[in-house]
Amino acid sequence: MSRIFDVDNPVMQFLEKLCNLVIINVLTMALCIPVITFGPAMTACHYMCLKIVRGEDTYIVKGYFHSFKENLKQGIGTGLIILLIYFVMGADAYLMLKSRYMEIFPTPVRILIFAVCFILLIFTQWVFPVLCHFVNTVSGTFRNAFLLGIGHLFRSIVMTLVWIIPVLLLSFTYALIPLFMMFGISLPVVLQAMLYSPVFEKLEPEKPKEVSDADFELSDDPADLEALKEAIETAVPRNKESDNDTELTNSEETSAGSDSAK
Repeated sequence: MSRIFDVDNPVMQFLEKLCNLVIINVLTMALCIPVITFGPAMTACHYMCLKIVRGEDTYIVKGYFHSFKENLKQGIGTGLIILLIYFVMGADAYLMLKSRYMEIFPTPVRILIFAVCFILLIFTQWVFPVLCHFVNTVSGTFRNAFLLGIGHLFRSIVMTLVWIIPVLLLSFTYALIPLFMMFGISLPVVLQAMLYSPVFEKLEPEKPKEVSDADFELSDDPADLEALKEAIETAVPRNKESDNDTELTNSEETSAGSDSAK
């Protein structure tokens, strides 16, 4: 019975992750209310969800606000740009879907607008993940997000659907509002983190190889021991002057003596 409440139990670990997602979701929703802090809040949400996906131990609230403060300045500017993009896309979709505005947009124009909106929707899914994980300027963040979105098109489409499906479900029934209040933001973000984490691992610098105790064990081979002994005998300490250093010193003294004689 005691094993059920063991922290290493898979069930307990799963419940702990669910609780962490609820905390992240509540913090993100609260900090998105002022609108201007939308960017830093989403950046911190991606930061913590990526840590959960990678199994990195951290304090949820402390880590969240650490990322929030660290990316506050860039996050505000980035978030406002993203909101502006979404506002323009929403306005275009509204005008094109309303029958009284349909004649204003010919079919080729509507197709072009939908294609542009689709590309914008895809690449914006990478903006906050890139911002939370890599140090760059705002323009560099958008450029890298665009390249990653186009370069990993299938992942980008799935990452987009991860957001679209919950929004569509919520629009059909308001019974999902309590569930959205607990997991509406953090769950889609953690699913996105599962998709972009392997991509980020390829871009991250290689970690230094861990040295085990076996690397320091001496070999029993006589040839290896003899080579080690010879290397120790011929080695010159770093703080000891060699013969060349002594000769150089004597030559300098002779030169100095001749200069003084002149």
